Amino acid sequence: MNMLKTKLIAVIVLSILSQVVWSGCSPYMGLASINEVSKQHNFFDNNNDFIELKKLDKQLNNSIMTGWSVQICETILGIFVSCSGDIPLSNANVTGKYWVLSGDPIPASYIDWIGGFDLVLKDINGDMVDYLSVNSVVEQYEACPFVYPTQASGSASTRRTRRLPDGVGNWDVPPGNSQPQTGGEDNTNTTPPPAGSPDLGFLSDVQLPQGQTAVLTFSLSSASSNNVQINYATANGTAISSINYTPVSGSIIIPAGQTTASVNIDTIITGGTVDTYFFLTIESATNANVIDQVAQIIIKPAVNVDHFSIVHDGNGVNCEAEEITIIAKDISGNPVTNYTGTIDLSISSNHGDWSTNGLGVFNAIGSNAGTAQYTFSSLDNGQVIFNYANTYVETLSINILDDQGI
Repeated sequence: MNMLKTKLIAVIVLSILSQVVWSGCSPYMGLASINEVSKQHNFFDNNNDFIELKKLDKQLNNSIMTGWSVQICETILGIFVSCSGDIPLSNANVTGKYWVLSGDPIPASYIDWIGGFDLVLKDINGDMVDYLSVNSVVEQYEACPFVYPTQASGSASTRRTRRLPDGVGNWDVPPGNSQPQTGGEDNTNTTPPPAGSPDLGFLSDVQLPQGQTAVLTFSLSSASSNNVQINYATANGTAISSINYTPVSGSIIIPAGQTTASVNIDTIITGGTVDTYFFLTIESATNANVIDQVAQIIIKPAVNVDHFSIVHDGNGVNCEAEEITIIAKDISGNPVTNYTGTIDLSISSNHGDWSTNGLGVFNAIGSNAGTAQYTFSSLDNGQVIFNYANTYVETLSINILDDQGI
């Protein structure tokens, strides 16, 4: 009965009805992943057999993940299905970013490299965060927009499968015991960064309308005495590369003595009316500790600005600054409250100076030139009050042009 791991067939048949519960798709998808599975012998269980999970986003609190669980379902002889039931992450051994569940009989007896198995990471509501299928077993599969690859293979010689790059990559299956287990460690077996190396992550996540360029900034906790090289790549969520955004991958260096470097990602106007999202991932880095491996980019529906309203009483005094309100509006004349574009302000006479207390980014271009540039913040709600001062007595007009040519 070793081939059946001593489970009674009658019990297995009943488990098909009782153990598999269909799940939804979690809002935490992409923020944590199944990272490694190890079992050292196909027919014998061991307390050291394990499932490793990895927290990828520093804003994902451990207190949230503690309420999560995993479930693993194996096939036996290609006929019967047996599932572990929910294994709570509160039982995991946590080492920094890594959460390791080990033990016999759970999860060890359900890891079956020959018959295959599938494994799901679920949030506190039972919704799917990540998924792994070995040998095409899909007992628990849901059609969710999984961010990272979900398919691996196994055989009689398999001992482990792991993601490369660590946390976000494809599933790699080293032959036999050719590679050591890395439970609670980086799968790449790379040399750790030097002692005292700074932490590396993203400055923030990004939200922007379709058609605009996302600027993602890598940030160090302090300047390093060495160059920090970062290897990065985009990963799909509900936003699909080349349809919703232009994919990027490559390397960038934060020079010694500096703390930031940025990557630009163009989004594409699709006309979609719902938010979509994708990720920029750090695949690896040198001379820094990666504590925040992913940034989420949320693409919002395109901002349909038709024109700008200029609100002013039409009169001014050359010794006082005048208040001028600029409002982004749609074709029906309604304010576009989510406008975050950039406008150029100019005066027909090329005289005067602009200023503002708006919440966006203001840039006065020249002195007494009548020109300035302003990038709206989402907190402006599409409306900003500017002050314009001009010491000349003259008749003039105000021109507004945004970065889309409106």
